[in-house]
Amino acid sequence: MNINQVKYFISVVECGSFSSAASEQFITAQGMSKAIADLEAEVGAQLLTRKNRGVSPTDFGFEFYERAKLVMSCYEDLESFARGYKHRAEGSQVFNVYICIPAFGSKEKVSVNVTKFVRANLGVEAEVSFGSKSECLAALDSGDADAVIAIGEAEVPGYECLPVGKLPCGVQITKRSPLSQQPYIRLADLADTRVALWPNYDFFNDTIQRLLIEKNAPFTPHPADRSIRSLIKLYAVGSAVLLPRIAALDVDILQTTPVSFHPDEGLYVPLYIIGPARKSSPAFAAFCNLAAAHNNHASATSTAQTIAQVIPSDEEGE
Repeated sequence: MNINQVKYFISVVECGSFSSAASEQFITAQGMSKAIADLEAEVGAQLLTRKNRGVSPTDFGFEFYERAKLVMSCYEDLESFARGYKHRAEGSQVFNVYICIPAFGSKEKVSVNVTKFVRANLGVEAEVSFGSKSECLAALDSGDADAVIAIGEAEVPGYECLPVGKLPCGVQITKRSPLSQQPYIRLADLADTRVALWPNYDFFNDTIQRLLIEKNAPFTPHPADRSIRSLIKLYAVGSAVLLPRIAALDVDILQTTPVSFHPDEGLYVPLYIIGPARKSSPAFAAFCNLAAAHNNHASATSTAQTIAQVIPSDEEGE
């Protein structure tokens, strides 16, 4: 097997269909189907169950997926190390950005575009990594990270924490739910729905739970298990998962779609940049200035405009 087959398989599982995965990976649906068929032939077992509407992993496919994610993570780390070593060998300055969010479908798109944006605006090379709160702060402590981008309130003692914008919130919900057809969703709409928190979304989860308590939400969100099997089951029973809404990264995953909360609900979370309390580089200050104004009042609209500059739509990037 090769790494592209592994990457394509992960995409198919997370998107729930060959066509959606093919679009995400910029290949044809036929090419995606053949790649998975070749992979199944290579491993000698069926990985996916084909249905009239999409696909789902077999028992072996679930186990294979969990290991495939580890392989892809290691492969991406290896690529990042090789690029960073090349830049250091050439004497180039490398700005290391960690983003405190879990793995997601558009991760590769974010890495590529953030790197291009930093290079074009700061004149330095950038490396982008993803991790949990503890992993990101550990990277700052060790010097592996020059800055961390956090979605959610990030007032962390011992670190420089700068609010640079706001993001609206919403839910990821099964396409079978009538709520998925609405332009917006309200808290009251979820009174009879099981609502979950996406695994390892540390800063965001803490912030959204506080906001829901302040607004007397008619539900209490519960942590979701991080395994893909659990997430599929979660969506299958009509659950909704709380997430920040970033239009540039919209993805229909596991036969679900994102829906924003109505603006009247006032559910916005801050976007923060975190740096070391001491020895922060001039590049860190420049990066903060580039991202947004250093205050809590940057609107969701201005934040969206900044993100759109960093991560243009597929049409703009073509």
